[in-house]
Amino acid sequence: MAHIKYATGTGTGNWVTISNGTAIKVATGTGTGSWVNPSKIYVATGTGTGSWSQVWAKSDPVKYTFVANRSRSFRHNDGAWSTAPTAAAVRNGVFSGSSNCPYVGLFGFSTEYGGQTLAEVLAERPYITNATPTAGGSAENYIELRRMTTGDSATGLGSAYGTWYIATYTGETTDGSPDADKVSFTTTASKAITSGSPLNRGDTMNINMNGSGGDRAVMQALVDHADAKPLVLTNDTSVSALKTAIGSGSADTEYAVFYGVSETTPPKLVITLDYVAP
Repeated sequence: MAHIKYATGTGTGNWVTISNGTAIKVATGTGTGSWVNPSKIYVATGTGTGSWSQVWAKSDPVKYTFVANRSRSFRHNDGAWSTAPTAAAVRNGVFSGSSNCPYVGLFGFSTEYGGQTLAEVLAERPYITNATPTAGGSAENYIELRRMTTGDSATGLGSAYGTWYIATYTGETTDGSPDADKVSFTTTASKAITSGSPLNRGDTMNINMNGSGGDRAVMQALVDHADAKPLVLTNDTSVSALKTAIGSGSADTEYAVFYGVSETTPPKLVITLDYVAP
């Protein structure tokens, strides 16, 4: 595709390409009062009006992949971070007959494969989109976690099922102690898995938020939070539930342990961002 360039000084030697998505305006009429940000700009490649080439686009979707750079777990009654089966493991749920509260898993993201932080890419392209990336491929917006294999940890139900939730945490994994009151369920994504097709040890759970506009709005809220603070994995839907011991009841069917930072398969975030809202 051809490009628009502008001169940075006198003469013809200093010309800079205007990238897609850059703030650019065109006059809609005579004078200087009517200027708008167009969606696309074309130029005639020859005489007449039949040969036009696109030289600029308002939209420039890019897909980014982030791997967790921090993760921990806790349960309210411990008042401390969990160290089993590993200090980085992302745990959720509780075993039957337990006087303990359910585990809460935390994980956060920082730098993507290209070296930019989540905050940096959001500052440049702030909007989640399902528009096709300019570089090709398909738009994707999801969070992915993988259960530990039996060899790494036999903790949790062998075949877990039910509903898992991604929520937010206002504290940090570096805090001296965790706090269930810092978990917020204002915005949540969920993943339901049936007993007929359970999440076995070693399986990957993908929470896809690329479908409806509502799904992408949830992803937008989660990544806007995740550019500074961790996300939460839980099978509960309220802070009070996180503070309640299961007692002599049955085990949570979602009771499981997932890999954390620097482990075999850390939590992953894949998002497609654009300069403009979809």
